[in-house]
Amino acid sequence: MLRVRTRLRPPVLLIAVVGALLAFAATASAEVRTGETSAVFGRATSPEATLVKGDVSYDTTAGTVTFNVTTAAAPHPKNEKGELSSILMNAALFTTSGECASTLRTLQSAGANGSPVLAIPYEYAEPTITVAKFGDPLGAGYVPIGAAEKTVAGTTTTFSVLSTYLVAQTFNCAIVYAGDMEASTLIGFPIKGPPPPPSSPAPIPAPAPAPTSPALSIAKVKPLKLKVGKSRKLEMTVTNTGTAATTQGSLRVKPIEDVRVRPEKQKLPSLAPTESWTVSFRVELTKKAKKSSTLSVTGAAGGVTAKSSLVIKLQE
Repeated sequence: MLRVRTRLRPPVLLIAVVGALLAFAATASAEVRTGETSAVFGRATSPEATLVKGDVSYDTTAGTVTFNVTTAAAPHPKNEKGELSSILMNAALFTTSGECASTLRTLQSAGANGSPVLAIPYEYAEPTITVAKFGDPLGAGYVPIGAAEKTVAGTTTTFSVLSTYLVAQTFNCAIVYAGDMEASTLIGFPIKGPPPPPSSPAPIPAPAPAPTSPALSIAKVKPLKLKVGKSRKLEMTVTNTGTAATTQGSLRVKPIEDVRVRPEKQKLPSLAPTESWTVSFRVELTKKAKKSSTLSVTGAAGGVTAKSSLVIKLQE
């Protein structure tokens, strides 16, 4: 691990680093942005200054920020010699156009132009003093925006800040520093809003209605036995077996040389689907009758046709 040493007080160092990482600021849409990491950069001389994990939640509408920072040992105002602790911690939110990560090199490469920063410095020697600062470290500097509520539970320190200064900021990166004059550890991680909800699947189009059309069907008539010169009345039924109404049409029983038909052609009314119509006619065998004769039957309505047949047998 890389050891970080500096002659500057750590809060000053952190502000300088953050100031070198800033990008333009603008208002943002309302959302809660969160992020966390356990990737640590550097090595501290004390477990109290050794960062283990950090996470943050930022509500852009309410202007609230909550940091949770875990160290290898619980922070104390005095060291093992009874002296005031020289360990400090800084937590900050800012906007960067580059990568937000846990390495100093990556953070320094982000570029800067002086957009606002939220900074929370915390001295272990003065555990009750926690003041949040907001401003432009490269321009007018920081202004205090109120006390940050601080609680310590074991090795985790929590900072909570509420301020109108924090409403609708474009913060997208968090860093936490912990260390003393000799060495320090640093974590950095991006904060993001929740992923957008999954897009609704495209509605399934309703199936196209089945095409409708009429259809004619002629009921079959049993073979008929006749004597020469005798006539007989017959009935034939036509049914619309389609899915649309028919137009007006006709039913024709075509006569042949040895069989007379009266009337040869009859009218059919318009028929609704499943509707039937019965027509009647007379047939007669002539002297030229054969033992068996077949007559063709044709029904027609508009462009719809149906065919059948009629068998006449000679009765001796």
